[in-house]
Amino acid sequence: MIEDEEEARGAAPVSLPLLATLAAVALLVIAAIAVPLLLPPQPLAVLIGAGVALSVVLWLAVLLAVLRGASLGWRAGSAVVLLATGAVAGLVTNGQFQSRARVDASSFADVEPTADGTLRFPGDAAGRGPISRRFAAVAAAETAAQQRYGEGLARLGAAALNSPYLLTQDPRAIDHCAAFAALRSETEKAGTAQAAERRALRQAIGDARLPESAKHGITMMAGADGEDPRQANRLAMLDATQQLCQLLARRGWYNLGGLFGFRAPADEAAFRKLQATRQQLAADAEQLNRSERDRMLEGREAVRDALSQSVFVSQ
Repeated sequence: MIEDEEEARGAAPVSLPLLATLAAVALLVIAAIAVPLLLPPQPLAVLIGAGVALSVVLWLAVLLAVLRGASLGWRAGSAVVLLATGAVAGLVTNGQFQSRARVDASSFADVEPTADGTLRFPGDAAGRGPISRRFAAVAAAETAAQQRYGEGLARLGAAALNSPYLLTQDPRAIDHCAAFAALRSETEKAGTAQAAERRALRQAIGDARLPESAKHGITMMAGADGEDPRQANRLAMLDATQQLCQLLARRGWYNLGGLFGFRAPADEAAFRKLQATRQQLAADAEQLNRSERDRMLEGREAVRDALSQSVFVSQ
């Protein structure tokens, strides 16, 4: 009887191992919540491994603190509970990373392409995450570039190059042909900046904790790596327009019933060639805008399908 009483006094109280184990579990839960807020996304295997490693450290701390006098059953039970919780914490952390990434990717599911291929983003897209912020910057840059391009052509009176009557009324286009070269330089610089934004966007897509199907859809919406084909079309149009301006600036033409007539056959041949080039480029621009819109819609549907799946998908 005396020995039994001494053993009872020497054993750790049942409540202390339980409380210590629950405290360690709580720390694992807190870590699962805090890690996505403090660290960049990590692979699932790394997160589970880190969760298990942390649970081992916590179990050793609990063992040294209160389990040294506990029974073998309490020690083993505490170890099993903490190891299982650590692994689950890794899964939960992975889910947190994916949930945050999916909020980010939701901007791509909500985007609405317009008829000219530009994008209409949700009002809060830039605040949803790094991918949305990058893509909103790319879309804004493209919209601004397109607007500056159109405004620049209108400012230089490019429309008058299609009509001898209009050109007679408003000859500013052929008085300042060098201005088309300046507009081209400005357009080219804007394209270089846009290409840099797209590269940053692709990097952000690669770093995201998203299913590959979602990344594929987002990458499709991001466009081809390198120069936007619409940018190349604009530059080619400006080149042809400047050449047309220089041809008409020689004033070897006259108004032939609302059409351009030329005194020199070589000028007429050059004019027809340049006009054919510009008409083809204009048709190509329309096709590129349609293709852009179709690509956006296809990518958007791929993102929507991917985001409809569970967040607990292995990456």
